[in-house]
Order: sequence, then structure tokens, then C-alpha cells
Amino acid sequence: MWAQLRTADRDGSDGPLPALQRIVAAIRARFGEMVAILVRADSGFCREEIMAWIEAQPRVHSVLGLARNARLEALLAPAFWKTAALLNEDAALCAQAAGADAPGT
Repeated sequence: MWAQLRTADRDGSDGPLPALQRIVAAIRARFGEMVAILVRADSGFCREEIMAWIEAQPRVHSVLGLARNARLEALLAPAFWKTAALLNEDAALCAQAAGADAPGT
């Protein structure tokens, strides 16, 4: 885990790559080169520089948030509802009842 305070006039993604590089190096030094590392970050860190660095590292993976947008939601909706129904049909029905858009609506 890493936290950094910054002034409001700086972008939220300003500075995390050097920190990420130090963190990964420290984990590798402590646990060895074969340990798998998962980087989890919100959409503010979904930047080309960070993603390219992560992809270039062996056994470093990422789960990065993306800002919502209508096109992405439309593309993912069928897979979401299929998976939701497989995992928990009652939960999928509750989501629909609460106003979530199901396929074909």
C-alpha cells in the first residue's frame, strides 16, 4: 500500500510510477523474483506510462479501474449479466429490480 499527499494543482497520477518501481523492487528483494504482484489502482492511475511499465514487468499484473462511459458499458453488459446470472441468479434479479439495465432493455 502506498499513499502520497499532493497539492490540488497536481494530477492524481503525478508520481506513482517511481513509487511503484520502488515498491516492486522492495517486494522482489524481500520475497524473491518469482513472487507474483498484483497492482490495484483506480481510474486516476489508468495511464499509458503506468500500464506500459506494468506490462513490461515479469509476474506483475494489474487491475486498473476505468471511468464509466456508455460505450464501454454497452460492450460489457451482455458478459456482465451472463456472469451475474451464473454466479447468483437472485442477485442478478435484485439488480434488475433495483433499476439496473438487463440485456435487451
